[in-house]
Amino acid sequence: MMDLNEKFLSMALGGIEVHELATLPKIELRVDTSCHNLQVTGEILTSLEYLKLNDSVIRCFRDIGTSFKNVKVLNIARCEISEVQGIQAFESLEELYISFNQIGDLFDISFLENLRVLDLEGNNVKENGQMYYLRRLTKLIDVNFKHNPIEASCDYKKLVSENCP
Repeated sequence: MMDLNEKFLSMALGGIEVHELATLPKIELRVDTSCHNLQVTGEILTSLEYLKLNDSVIRCFRDIGTSFKNVKVLNIARCEISEVQGIQAFESLEELYISFNQIGDLFDISFLENLRVLDLEGNNVKENGQMYYLRRLTKLIDVNFKHNPIEASCDYKKLVSENCP
């Protein structure tokens, strides 16, 4: 018998049975985490590698939960995110597209050991010291800081080249 969260998820996905979702590798959702808990969703979508949540209402990563362990690509643009605490739960993450939010602190992103692509366009990174956290991302090959206050720094290009592997 389906619990209430499974029933809601099945209805939201056009009647697809919950057991069928366990093999789904990619999904695009628009959610408001102040109304819906995504923890159960991650527990059901166990094979998920690509998650797109653009234009959702997600104030912080703790609202998503810790169950999306296999996600390699996360698109989470324009979601009102102001901090990235809790992003470490995405332990397999290789590509993070987190543009047009309000992120200013990159410390927690530095724990994403497999990260290759980081898109922070249109955020609020303004302190030169934030670039230092990128040094830990030894697999990083593509980074985007367009339209962040730090881009106006006279040392911007030097900061990127010195801190990105």
